Amino acid sequence: MTKMIRITQTPTSFFLPADDLRAAFQCVSTEQARFYLHGVFVDTNDRKLVALDGYQMLTIDMPNG
Repeated sequence: MTKMIRITQTPTSFFLPADDLRAAFQCVSTEQARFYLHGVFVDTNDRKLVALDGYQMLTIDMPNG
């Protein structure tokens, strides 16, 4: 038996390409030295995906985001 999940578009929903999301999470560090500089930020207004690891920043523009 296959379970189907219906995706409902709402004003706050958005889609990310899987390759872009994987690239962002490759940039995130697990080092605890500067924990406040680690993470992935999704800016839906400017349609950008930003990832930080404390040393480098990855920015991905999502034109169809």
